[in-house]
Amino acid sequence: MKKIKAVIAALAVCTALSATTKDEQALYDLVSRIAPQHQNNFVFKQKKQKAETYTVESKGGKIVITGSNAQAMAVGLNYYLKYVCHTTVSWLVSSPVVMPTVLPPTKRLTQTARCNDRFFLNYCTYGYTMPWFTWADWERLIDWMALNGINMPLANTGAEEIAYRVYTSLGMSDEETRSFFTGPAHLPWHRMSNIDKWQGPLPQSWLKGQLALQKKIVARERELGMKPILPGFSGHVPGALRSLFPNAHITKLHNWAGFRDETSCYFLDPQDSLFAEIQHRYIREVIKEFGTDHIYGIDPFNEMKLPSEDPAYLAAVAKGIYSTLTDVDSQATWLQMTWMFYFDKATWTPERVKAFLTAVPQDKLILLDYWGEYQEIWRLHEKYHGQPYLWCYLGNFGGNTHYNAEFNKVRTRVEGTFKDGGSNFSGLGGTLEGFDINPEMHEYFYEKAWTNYPTDEQFLQALADRHCGAEDTTFRKAWNTLYYDIIDSPGYAGSPNTATEYPRLNKDNQPYKTSSKIANDNVLAFNVWQQLLSTKHTDNALFVYDAVNQGREVLGTYFYCLRNDFSQACYARDIAKAEQKAKEMLQTLDDLDLLLGLHKDFSFNKWVDDARSWGQTPEEKEYFEVNARTLLTTWGFKGHALRDYARRTWHGLVAHFYKHRWEIFINHSLNAARKGIDVDPENMKDDIYQFEWNFTQKLADADLTEAPVNGTPVEVMRRMVIKYSPLIQQQADQNASNEGQEKRVKVTPHDFY
Repeated sequence: MKKIKAVIAALAVCTALSATTKDEQALYDLVSRIAPQHQNNFVFKQKKQKAETYTVESKGGKIVITGSNAQAMAVGLNYYLKYVCHTTVSWLVSSPVVMPTVLPPTKRLTQTARCNDRFFLNYCTYGYTMPWFTWADWERLIDWMALNGINMPLANTGAEEIAYRVYTSLGMSDEETRSFFTGPAHLPWHRMSNIDKWQGPLPQSWLKGQLALQKKIVARERELGMKPILPGFSGHVPGALRSLFPNAHITKLHNWAGFRDETSCYFLDPQDSLFAEIQHRYIREVIKEFGTDHIYGIDPFNEMKLPSEDPAYLAAVAKGIYSTLTDVDSQATWLQMTWMFYFDKATWTPERVKAFLTAVPQDKLILLDYWGEYQEIWRLHEKYHGQPYLWCYLGNFGGNTHYNAEFNKVRTRVEGTFKDGGSNFSGLGGTLEGFDINPEMHEYFYEKAWTNYPTDEQFLQALADRHCGAEDTTFRKAWNTLYYDIIDSPGYAGSPNTATEYPRLNKDNQPYKTSSKIANDNVLAFNVWQQLLSTKHTDNALFVYDAVNQGREVLGTYFYCLRNDFSQACYARDIAKAEQKAKEMLQTLDDLDLLLGLHKDFSFNKWVDDARSWGQTPEEKEYFEVNARTLLTTWGFKGHALRDYARRTWHGLVAHFYKHRWEIFINHSLNAARKGIDVDPENMKDDIYQFEWNFTQKLADADLTEAPVNGTPVEVMRRMVIKYSPLIQQQADQNASNEGQEKRVKVTPHDFY
C-alpha cells in the first residue's frame, strides 16, 4: 500500500511540473480524478485568446489539448473522451468511468464557443436530486459540469447558515431562526418564498455541514473556470421579525400550493430601510464565507401573488433589490428565472414585465428563459427589453422518471434563438428539476454551445458506442429507434410511469381505455429492450443502466394497459376478468421492482441512506429520513395537492409504497363491482391517504432490506423479456382488434441463447 501511494505521489509531482498555469493544473487534476491511469498521457496547454477555443490533436504519442481557458480545455477533453474513447463521464459518482487501456489517436479538431454563458441547475434540483449530496457527489457533478462547458452553476448550498447569522444578529433566537427553515429536501421552496417551517427546525449540524460543503463546492467550481451564482436576499423574512421591527413594511403572502397558514411566507418591501440593512448583512456574510464572482440569484415572486400589481411598485421592487446589492458589491449582477412570467402570465402582463425589467440598469439583470422547449418567453416580451438572457432546457418536473426528450425540437429552437434572439441573447442553460431522467439529453444540449457540433446521427452513434462499450450495430440500431421513435416524441415534461400514478378507476367519469397506438408503441419499446439485451457487450455499467431504464418504461406501459383492462372489467361487472387483471397488475409491479433493483441508481434505499448519513444522532437520522420520504410521496401533509409530484419509479418505493396503494385501489374496486355499485372515491381516498402518511412518518411496516437476486442483471432481464414477449404482443393484438385495425407491429424474436 505504501509503495502504491508513493507511485501516485510521484505521478502527481510529474504532472504538476508540466503545468505552467492554474488552468492547466486544473485540467491535470481533473484527469487524475476521472482517469488517473492516463494522467501522463495528456498534455494541456493554455493559449489565451479573445474567444473561448480549444484544439484536440495527437502529438508524440500523447493527446494534446490546447485551449483559451480551463473551460475550453475541459470541453475539448470531453469531446475526445466521448467521440474517440467511447467514454462517458456521468454526473453521478456511482457510475464508473471506463477508459481504454491505451488512448487512441485522434484527428485534429477545433471548436469555438458560440455564446459566453452556460448555466446549470435549478432551485428545485437542490430538493429533487441534491439535498443529500456529499462532497464525493458534488466533486463528480462539478467535473461533469466542467466537461460539458458549464460556467455559471447555481450555488445555493449553505444559504441557511448565512440567513441564520443575519437573523440572529437582528435579535431573533436560535429556535425562532432554525424553525423558520423547512426540512432539507424542501429548502428550494423556502428559498423561493413559497413555504416556511414545514418539517423544521433545521439542526445546527445541518447548517454547519452545508456551509463547509459550499466552501468546497465554490472553490472547485472556480478552479475549473466557473462563476458560481451565489444567493442574495429577496425580501423573504421570518414572520417573527415583525415583533422586533413593528414599523417595517412586512406583508404576509398567500398560502402556496394548498399549504396552511402556519407555513405562509412574509415579504419585506425593498423600499423599506430594513430591506437594505438585511441585504447588506447578507451579502457581506456571503462574500466573507464564499468570495464572489459578482452574480447573485434572487427570485422574489416565484408562483406567488404579488403584494401589488402596480407597475410602479414592481419597478420599485426591482430597483430596490438591485441597488441594495450594489451598495455592498459595486460589480453586482442579479440573475433571475422567468418562470413566473409563464406560470402567472395573466398577472405578468407586458406592461408589468417591462416595468420590472427596465428598472434595473441594462446588462445588470440576467434572465433564465426557464422552459424553452415548451414556451420561449423572450418571444413574448420583446427579447426582455435588452436585458441579457439564456435559453434554457428544462426536461422534467419533479424528477419524474419518464422518457421524453424532444431533441429535434430543442435543436431547432436553440438555433432559432441564435439566429433571431438578438444581441442580448447570451447563452444556454439547463434548468432540470431532477437528474433521474434522460441524462444524455443534457450532454446533447450543451454541445450546441460550440461550433462544429456533431450531427444527431453522429451523437447517437457515439452515444450507443459509449453505453455499449464497443461498436455494435444492433446496439446502435436500438438507440436510433429509442431516440427517433420513442424519446423524441411530443410529450409533457411531467408525465410519469403509470405504475407510480395515484390509483383511479376512470378519467372524466369514463373507464380507462388503451389505444392501439399506446399498445403498439410499447411493442416498439419492448423490441428496443430486447435489442439492447441481445448484445454480447454486457459488462459496461452504462449498458445495465440503459437496459433497466428501458425495461421500467416497458413494464410501466404494460401496467398502464392492465390498469385500463381492469377498469373496463369493473365497469362491465366482469368479476372474473377483473380479478385476473388485478393479479397480473400486482405481479407486474413485483417484476418492475425486481428489475429496478438490478441497478443502484434506481434505489429508494440509497435515497434514504443518503439522507440518514447527514444525521449525527439517531434522532437526526430519523428526522432526515422522514423528510426524504415525504418529498417523494405526499410532498406535504396528508392528502396534499402536490402528492406524487416527485414520484420515482425506484426499487423499494414500487414494492412498499406504490404497490400497496394499488392493492387498496383494487380491493375497493373489486368489492364495489361484486356488489354491483360504483366505488366510493372518498372512502378509498381516505384509506390511501392514511397509508401514504403512515409510510412517510414510518408508522407503516416496510422492510427496505433488499432481497438477493437469482442471477446477473442481464440474466434476470432476459428472463423477463421471455416472459413478457407474448403478453405485450397479445395486448397490442387485442387493442388493434378492438379498434378494427390490422396488427401492424410485432414483437421480434429474441436471440439471447
